[in-house]
Amino acid sequence: MNESVSPMPAEQQATQRRGRAWRIARRLLQGDRPYMLYIAFAILLVVFSFASPWFLSIDNFLNIGRQTALVSIIAIGMTFVIIARQIDLSVGSALALSGMSAALAMSHISDSWIVGAIAGIGTGAIVGAINGFVTTRLNIPSFLVTLGTLSAARGLALMVTTTRPEIITNDHFIAIFGEGDIAGVPCRFCGPCSP
Repeated sequence: MNESVSPMPAEQQATQRRGRAWRIARRLLQGDRPYMLYIAFAILLVVFSFASPWFLSIDNFLNIGRQTALVSIIAIGMTFVIIARQIDLSVGSALALSGMSAALAMSHISDSWIVGAIAGIGTGAIVGAINGFVTTRLNIPSFLVTLGTLSAARGLALMVTTTRPEIITNDHFIAIFGEGDIAGVPCRFCGPCSP
C-alpha cells in the first residue's frame, strides 16, 4: 500500500506563497537593475530603525562615518586601480607602513604633526610608485607585484618597530587624522566626503 497524502489546503497555500516570494526575490536579484542597491539599502534602513530606537540618531550616523572613513578613503584609490583593470593587494600593508613611519618620524625626528604627515604620505607614495613602476615598466602582473609588496611592507613595518607598537602622542596629529572634528563633523568623515 503506497498511499500519498496530499497536503492540507493551508499548508499548500503557505508553500505557494513561499514559492512566489522566492520567485520575486530571485527575479529582483538576478536582474541587472541599478536601483536594487538602493532598495536593499532602504530595506536595511527600515529594519534597523525598527530594531533599535537609536539607529536613526545623528550620533549613530557620525559613528558609522568615523568607522568607515578609512576604508572609504582606501576604496576611492582602489576604484581607480580596478578601473585600470589592475589589482592592489598591498593597501593594508602600505597603510601599516605609512602609519608606522608617521609615528616614528614624530617620535624620533620632530614632534611636529606636519613631519608625521609628510612621512606617512611620502611612505605611501613610495610604496605606490614602486608598485606602479614594476607593474608598468617591467610588465609584471599587478597581482604578483602587490602580493610581494604586501609581504615586504608588512615585514618592514614589523622589523623597524621590532613588533612593538609606536604610539602617536601629538594632539594636533590625532585631532586632524583621528578624533578631531570640524563644526561637529569628525575630520575622518570629512575626508571621504570631500570632492
